[in-house]
Amino acid sequence: MLTETAAVKLKPEALLEGEMSGSVAESLAKRLSECGFEAKKRVSGSGVAENVKMWKDMIKKKELIVKSRNSVLFAWTLVAVLHSSYVKGGLALGALLGPGRDLLVDGLRAFKKGSPNMNSLVGFGSVAFIISVISLLSPELEWDASFFE
Repeated sequence: MLTETAAVKLKPEALLEGEMSGSVAESLAKRLSECGFEAKKRVSGSGVAENVKMWKDMIKKKELIVKSRNSVLFAWTLVAVLHSSYVKGGLALGALLGPGRDLLVDGLRAFKKGSPNMNSLVGFGSVAFIISVISLLSPELEWDASFFE
């Protein structure tokens, strides 16, 4: 029940004379799918191939995790190395208006439709960032530009 799966094993004595277990399994899978339950025929012994595929998928996921971890480490290294608020602000502004632009546009559209989503929340959070940019570029305002620290 936890995995929301079931296996049906057909016994040869349960089949009617002349019936093939493959056609019965296909018929059962088709009927279950029609009733709203995803079903597929699985041949006995094919679990090995499925396990191999599962392990290959896990290896790919592990590689992706390592790649993501390396990207995060690189980003944190940049933050540690770059001490200038102007450099940090420029990089953050570039990321916000570059790759982050689609996220902000999606959030604004969702907000306009009256159904804000997580991207809308990020957009509102970027207001603090914009205030810090203004305070950094206009020190005479004497606003706190600690966003970049």
